[in-house]
Amino acid sequence: TKQVEAWLAQLALSRLGGVLDVRVCSSKTAEGIIGASTAIRNERAGRDVFILGAANVGKSAFIAAFLDSSYGGRPKRLPISSETPGTTLAAVAIDAFSGGSQLYDTPGVHLAHRMQAQLLPEELRRIIPKGRLKP
Repeated sequence: TKQVEAWLAQLALSRLGGVLDVRVCSSKTAEGIIGASTAIRNERAGRDVFILGAANVGKSAFIAAFLDSSYGGRPKRLPISSETPGTTLAAVAIDAFSGGSQLYDTPGVHLAHRMQAQLLPEELRRIIPKGRLKP
């Protein structure tokens, strides 16, 4: 995981600039959530925080887990999580910090090699399973 984080940090810094930290975590298993939450709280220093990642990797779910682990609860209004890519259409500001800075949920980066990037939302709805698949 450390090697992946180092590679992502180097890539993000070269393309975005001003990146303070990169963390790999899972909102599904909660692996890395506490470390990422601690890093955000410690490094934020009054700045806005942007959650970035590929489309449909769980950025909105991470934000919900971050708020749970950091503050013991979630605000009444959270970004929508969906199995369909493209649910978050623009950056969504969440008033998660005192002092005026914001936590932003961002639209996912669409990766050309993924099938989801090639299909329209209505096509995705037709092919994405509605329930658990049984072998």
